Amino acid sequence: MMMMRRIAPLGPLGLLVLALVPCVAHARKPLPYVEIVQPKQPRLRLLDVRWSIQVGGGFALGQRMPVLSVAQVGHISFVELSRAMQLHAALATTGVFDPTVPRSARRGVFGADFGLGLSRHVAGGPLIAATFTTGPRWTSSVGDRPRDPEVIDTAAWRVDGWGIVGQVDAYPFYATIPALAKDRARGRIARSIASGLHVWVAGRYDVMRDASRAPTYLAGAGFDLGRTILVPIMTSVRR
Repeated sequence: MMMMRRIAPLGPLGLLVLALVPCVAHARKPLPYVEIVQPKQPRLRLLDVRWSIQVGGGFALGQRMPVLSVAQVGHISFVELSRAMQLHAALATTGVFDPTVPRSARRGVFGADFGLGLSRHVAGGPLIAATFTTGPRWTSSVGDRPRDPEVIDTAAWRVDGWGIVGQVDAYPFYATIPALAKDRARGRIARSIASGLHVWVAGRYDVMRDASRAPTYLAGAGFDLGRTILVPIMTSVRR
């Protein structure tokens, strides 16, 4: 009787509240959901390509003379180290000569270089690339007597030396080729041309057969001819 007297004051309303409490608690539980996780892009893939024509000048410390440099440089970015850092392979052919010497006696050094480098680039921002390359060197003279084409001169193919090059390129208005191809706004071609304009500084150290070895410091400007050709092609393919 004592138990009945304690429960009775709750009345019908109290019993209804007690019955609804488990239902309310169950309704507050989060509903099941399915989470879609995008697969991560592979780190090793073709990210961007640069193929530039570069012209500059500098000073050769060994010969104590000014020099003119003409080069073509190719970069293939293929490893994404972070959102802003990429690893690229480099291939370059360079020619360095003294422009103050008469043409008949002018001699130069031609080189073919291979190496790796790091580039830092964020979307909408500039690109800075640091590259280190090495390769063989050949000396040539504009005033050399022309050779008989029917006679194979093995000495002409002999490597005259080796060298290393460290170079830094700065692209103020850079955008990757995939980003330019996806851009549907007008002026895409103009932006691709502006994206390829850059300045560069380099230091090279050549060791030649004639025992000459000295550093040469260079600086100049360049233009990325590759993206000017590839962007219209990729744009037409996407269309």
